[in-house]
Amino acid sequence: CIGDIQQKIVDTFADWLDHKGRIGYADPAANHNIEDQISWSSSKKLFERYGKSPLFSCGASDIKNFMPSCTDLKDQMIQELGDGKGVLYFNPFGSWGSANRKMHLNRLHLLSVATEAGIPFVSGPQLMHYDADAGAHILEDDELVKKYGAKEDLLTFRSRYSYEFAQKHYGNYTTVREAPDISFMLGPLIPTQRTKYDVFVLMRIQEQNISDRICRGVTEQGYKCAFGDWGFGTNIERIQGEYPPNYAEIGVQMGVSTISLGEVIVTDRLQAVILGFLAGKNVLYIDT
Repeated sequence: CIGDIQQKIVDTFADWLDHKGRIGYADPAANHNIEDQISWSSSKKLFERYGKSPLFSCGASDIKNFMPSCTDLKDQMIQELGDGKGVLYFNPFGSWGSANRKMHLNRLHLLSVATEAGIPFVSGPQLMHYDADAGAHILEDDELVKKYGAKEDLLTFRSRYSYEFAQKHYGNYTTVREAPDISFMLGPLIPTQRTKYDVFVLMRIQEQNISDRICRGVTEQGYKCAFGDWGFGTNIERIQGEYPPNYAEIGVQMGVSTISLGEVIVTDRLQAVILGFLAGKNVLYIDT
């Protein structure tokens, strides 16, 4: 089952990653967000299926001042990837649309930079999210993709709704494909510590009241329960501002270690669902 899902991901990107040579990685998630790091590490697993690794990485946002910005590396990008020598791959995590508007506009800016340099732009699997009153954003994005997109560019989406929306709006100008979440590229995972609780609740911080109610109910039934965030009950530490080469893999290990705590995982986080599945856990997803 996991192998079939991975094959779907590999097949989605084959025409770009298998034949286009080099890879430039835009917006790798060198931050303290575990879900971002899972996507980063998973993307590297995808590249490994083609025997490749990123030639260089650059930040798409001026916030990410710990690595060179893609704008500053424009000349190197053109030299290393232009004229059919490679592709520019944009990190999968985050939403396409309104949810993080600044980051999304950075993504579309890089699409324009890549197009002007003749470099195929490849966007890892995203979710589509526009606010109810985001009609102006939808029109703006339509115009930007129409202006800068090309059939040599690949936009991928990880839900049917997102894919169908993108196909309708961008399919005439770019190549749009549906793909499973990139996190499945991590493959089967082995829990890294012994199970300590019958139920471990891993909810977003703002949902702590729900976590508390779940654990009180579980405890009343005579079972052991705990709740916490990524990193709870682990010995893995990271120092703010330090980003070693294996930073993404450290984040994955922190995630796996957290998931290992429970026999049953209750969560509202997609990456927790996938890690739990890959680690052989029983997972209950709550849509908050």
